[in-house]
Amino acid sequence: MHVPASVLLQCIVVFLQSPPFWILCKALKEFVNETGNLPLRGSIPDMTADSKRFIELQNCYHEKALEDVQNISEKLHAILASVGKKTNFIEDDEIRLFCKNAAFLRVIRCRSLEEEYKTFPKCLDGLIGEPDSDVVFYVLFRAVDKFYSSFDRYPGEVDEDVEGDCEKLQACVTDLFKEWGIQSGIKEDYVKEM
Repeated sequence: MHVPASVLLQCIVVFLQSPPFWILCKALKEFVNETGNLPLRGSIPDMTADSKRFIELQNCYHEKALEDVQNISEKLHAILASVGKKTNFIEDDEIRLFCKNAAFLRVIRCRSLEEEYKTFPKCLDGLIGEPDSDVVFYVLFRAVDKFYSSFDRYPGEVDEDVEGDCEKLQACVTDLFKEWGIQSGIKEDYVKEM
């Protein structure tokens, strides 16, 4: 798997301002470089074995997981000390949880919110016209954001304004569709629900 350079850099260089997640990632990276493995979760899947052997094996996994957590904790404390943070900056429970789930870490790339708000995602264009599509709620949330920007409040905050707010929110939806160059609409029921 290819890992972006910006992600690798955050795992290599830790600063005083680095969030706990990236400090934990650096400790995990050092652990993997040293051992060649991720920390054990501490539990084993169900398997066919007599109770005595299953319990013995479970205890072995649990002890190894505790050992891995201790090893990562030591690396983490050294990293924290090197950037001038207290060793209790990241609590033991958070370290254990991170180690338990380290095998499930993934890099997910997406657009920034700024990029998201500049245009309408073209992949959703064909879904707008489908009845009861979940994309309707995406559009409505964007319209609510537009409403808030215009009126400094959310639609329906005041019971007496609900009907007027429905019209204003519908206008926001219409404006969004014009901005995106889409000839479509949203059922009035959805606007009222929002």
